[in-house]
Amino acid sequence: SLNQNNISTTNYNSEGEEYDLIDNIHKEIDSSYFDVSPIDNNLLDSLIDKEENKIKTNKLYLIINNLSEKEKVIITGRRLRANPVTLSTLSKQLNLSMERVRQIENIVIDKIKNSFCNQLSTFKKSA
Repeated sequence: SLNQNNISTTNYNSEGEEYDLIDNIHKEIDSSYFDVSPIDNNLLDSLIDKEENKIKTNKLYLIINNLSEKEKVIITGRRLRANPVTLSTLSKQLNLSMERVRQIENIVIDKIKNSFCNQLSTFKKSA
């Protein structure tokens, strides 16, 4: 069987000079050929932040997809638009009082918060 003692690491270069493969590998590793610049912590933090935001965004879409149609209309209209829809507009659109639209909005916000909190506590338990 093969083991470290009966494998020759001796080789010859193009000029016929003998050299040891293992020593040559160690020299290459130690040389600037494998020189790697240190990680830019700001870049690393930025990449981590972007990935966390993607995860949060995906989680938010999953939560919204499980809402009732009325809840979806309210939360997207009130919180997920650059120009939020007024309570008055939504109350007319959904044939609800403005107070009821506000209540549903708060219920959905609580659902989202609870979902993220549950995910965080599950993550902490598994860590």
